[in-house]
Amino acid sequence: IAELRAAALERFGLIDLALVHRFGDLEPGDDIVLVAAAAEHRAAAFAACAWCIDELKRTVPIWKQEHGPDGAVWVEAAS
Repeated sequence: IAELRAAALERFGLIDLALVHRFGDLEPGDDIVLVAAAAEHRAAAFAACAWCIDELKRTVPIWKQEHGPDGAVWVEAAS
């Protein structure tokens, strides 16, 4: 995620970027990802946020454990 942040800062000429993916015990509907971009122009900030979310899903290996009536199962995040 740090590498993704660095790439976005350079690619979009941002002032700063926060990129957070929560972990631990979460409930359905909980907020999981935060992307906040600071830029001189909002178009660059919006583009950076969209790019970060797409790249996060495509490149960062994230797994989750789901609990259901049949027990717990590990699920790899969909690309």
